[in-house]
Amino acid sequence: MDGSVTSLRDIVIILITGAIAGFIALKFKLPTIIGYILAGVSLSIVLPLINITSGLSSSLVSQIASFGIALLLFAAGIEFSVNNILKIRNLIIVGVLSQTAIIIFLGVLIMPLFGLSSYESLFVGVVAATSSTAFVLKMLEQNEEISSTSSKIMIGWLIVQDILGIALFLFLKSLAPGQDFNIINLIDPIFKSLILIVVTFTIGKVFVPPIFKEIAKTRSQELLLVSVLGLSIGFALFSELIGVSYTLGAFLTGLALSGTFLRHEIFTEIKPLRDLFSMVFFVSIGSLLNISSIFNNLLVIAAIIGILISFKIGIIFIINILFKIHPKNAAKVALGISQIGEFAFLVITIARHNDWINTNFYSIILVATVISMTITPFLYSKHHQLFKLTDNFFKNYLPNFHRKYYKSRFQENEKPELLNHIIIVGHGKVGRYVAKALNISNEDHIIIEIDSNLIDLISKDNHKVILGDATNIEILKEAQVQSAKALIITLPDTNHEQVSNLIKIVKDLNNNIEIIIRSSRVILDDENISTIVEPEFEAAIRIINRMDGMISQNKYGLIKKVRNFRRKEIKEILNKN
Repeated sequence: MDGSVTSLRDIVIILITGAIAGFIALKFKLPTIIGYILAGVSLSIVLPLINITSGLSSSLVSQIASFGIALLLFAAGIEFSVNNILKIRNLIIVGVLSQTAIIIFLGVLIMPLFGLSSYESLFVGVVAATSSTAFVLKMLEQNEEISSTSSKIMIGWLIVQDILGIALFLFLKSLAPGQDFNIINLIDPIFKSLILIVVTFTIGKVFVPPIFKEIAKTRSQELLLVSVLGLSIGFALFSELIGVSYTLGAFLTGLALSGTFLRHEIFTEIKPLRDLFSMVFFVSIGSLLNISSIFNNLLVIAAIIGILISFKIGIIFIINILFKIHPKNAAKVALGISQIGEFAFLVITIARHNDWINTNFYSIILVATVISMTITPFLYSKHHQLFKLTDNFFKNYLPNFHRKYYKSRFQENEKPELLNHIIIVGHGKVGRYVAKALNISNEDHIIIEIDSNLIDLISKDNHKVILGDATNIEILKEAQVQSAKALIITLPDTNHEQVSNLIKIVKDLNNNIEIIIRSSRVILDDENISTIVEPEFEAAIRIINRMDGMISQNKYGLIKKVRNFRRKEIKEILNKN
């Protein structure tokens, strides 16, 4: 079959199976990434049966997948902030270096017990130490957590890993059979990465904004999209040409543009293309899986995933706690970046081409990587259980450690006496203004916040604040929920189950407390909630309120009718459930 026809065939197969699998995944309330990867796995089984033995291996598929990763990283950079990285630079630099060194050491120590050679054991340690930037970003976006505290740590961690990955590859190359070790080869990529950072930010901050300002004046979305794609892919190519990962170049370009006035419009324009091309990447990953390889190497694959990945989770978790990250956020970070990254696909392809590794070992790494990615969303959903498990463990066996890192703390020397006060859960975009209003009105209140980076800022605004997880009954008792008159939950809808548990705990402690919750969802267990504030609905009410002279009816009567309509709508939804 002609090469162009083969490529077109592969793209059609990916698009159709990806769409079907994504639809099924959403029906079962699973992330679409899982659907895409499983679609690829099914193709790896089905395609050979219909004599498509090459799989989805055409160069066009590979190029589109790479294009999707570049856009995914570029979009992440647009949404991120340089300040977010600078605030946690000590954590991510020390954390990545420590975690990488320990996992490599454990790989060298443990994997020979399962029949691997010294070099193969080192190889396993290196790839197990890395995580998937593209996969984690897509998972966080689908969970609507891209701007959370734990997500900022994960993204920073992954970017440092991407920089270090170049040195790790050259390290493997230097120690490969028939290769000479050269320390300069390890220093060179770090130096080039620093050059890339300087060049990207110089161009992105100095030259690009005025150019995009002129483009914006044309009011042509087409021209804006073409310019953005050219810029992002151009910098990705530049980074690849100087010997640095193209993913790093794409991310840095987005990061450099994150402060420009067009950042929101840029993100909106590239999002559909990013989603389409990244879907090709995830389906093609799944198609690499060879089921027979799992059974032929079951023990080694189980050791890589069961032992090294478990150690990786534990190490990342402990490092984050030691840097005063709340244990619940530490659990999210550890489970979120627990998988083996796409770095493994690159190094095993090059290693196999140069005969550094054999075909059997190639299959082992390939299968372990795909499986680790597939189970990540499931592991990530269990972060609360990991938090509870470690909470109980340290409380029983290491009480001093538990008191230092798990117990909440007030910013004042003595615990304040509170009575008939208001508790605010969360000091984000909504909670901040609620707290400001309570300050202005001299209303006694206290804020529960899990992000340690916000504590000093909250205290400077003269709020009483407690650092901790509001779903923990001990934290609620420290906030003296028993004597509070109201609880205001301003958290986003990222974990509906935990918010529901929080409401039940609060009502058990104080049955008379008024509960006001910000939510975009219909709360099924709403008998304990006094008021539900729906951001989108309240925005609609605000718009109606501003329509004086545009509508014939009295706006107050109209607003009342719209609210009644919404109440009726909610009752119908509840009755259906």
